[in-house]
Amino acid sequence: MFISFTMNVQILEEALNNLEGVTCNRAGEAMHLFPRINLPKRTIEAAETAKTAPDAFYRKRLLNSTGIVVVPGSRFGQVLGTWHFRSNILPQEDKIPASRFRELHKTSINDTPKRTKSQKSSINDTPKRTKSQKSSTKDKPKRTKSHKSSINDNLKRTKFQKHHRGRVKGLSSHGNHFGRYALQTLEPAWITSRQIEAGRRAMVRNVQRGEKIWVRIFADKPVTVKPTETRMGRGKGSPAFRVAVVKPGKIIYEMGGVPENIARKAISIAASKMPIKTKFIISE
Repeated sequence: MFISFTMNVQILEEALNNLEGVTCNRAGEAMHLFPRINLPKRTIEAAETAKTAPDAFYRKRLLNSTGIVVVPGSRFGQVLGTWHFRSNILPQEDKIPASRFRELHKTSINDTPKRTKSQKSSINDTPKRTKSQKSSTKDKPKRTKSHKSSINDNLKRTKFQKHHRGRVKGLSSHGNHFGRYALQTLEPAWITSRQIEAGRRAMVRNVQRGEKIWVRIFADKPVTVKPTETRMGRGKGSPAFRVAVVKPGKIIYEMGGVPENIARKAISIAASKMPIKTKFIISE
């Protein structure tokens, strides 16, 4: 029994390795062979049109033409781009289809349907663009200088996340425009977003619903901080927080629709959250 099994293995291995485009490893103690087949491009295209895997397409043609039953390798998780089939080696020596493999392997590969002239012409007969269509593509509106400058301005604003420290010079001449009561700065400073939010919350807690509060500053300047115990150089640190740059005379908060005593109390609490000197003002 073992001798006949080894003979079957040798016969099938030789038959498969002698086929054009087929390579087969030794079976060892396995009951089947798993040869790799190199299918031509026409066979792969025919399989794609039939919406099947190329090795399954090959197996079907082999079954229809020779009656040999094999299992496509796509069922066993083969490597992408490679094609195999699995063939058992249990039949007796006189029933091994080695000769039929040799005779009909070429026909199963070479008898794939070729494209006719009409099919080729239908692929190549793509409609060409007329002169009017070409001219319409050329007649696109050109961008003006103002349009280009607006794009460049946006790029300049958003290109860099790290700003220079800069200097705060001059006075702010903007007064309060929304509410009657306001909090005005007396010193130049950087006010962080946390301090702005803390002052706003303090004002909201001390007023009733329906009374209006306006925040007139916004923290739009990023501040970078380098980690501790780092050497000098190698650029700026990473952005840590944002600040609002204010000049003396800048309005921070405004309030309207409330009595003066309530506004003075709420704004005084918000002023205690600020890192600079401020004053309470009333517009006439």
